[in-house]
Amino acid sequence: MPRELNRRGRIIFFLSKGFVKFSLNFILYLIFLHFVLFFWPELHKTLSKISIFIELLLKLLKTKNLILNR
Repeated sequence: MPRELNRRGRIIFFLSKGFVKFSLNFILYLIFLHFVLFFWPELHKTLSKISIFIELLLKLLKTKNLILNR
């Protein structure tokens, strides 16, 4: 922040900085929402496949642990 700003200038500077952050976050949120709504079926299929893979991997690790613990 520039040193030469007076008290009112600092307040305006911080408010404008906050507004820029808010607007950027809002735009990113809208882009993310559009992406999720547009690609939801493919995304849902992919996530379910990934979750099934993770479950199988965990089962494999559990059985491997049981075999190693004997």
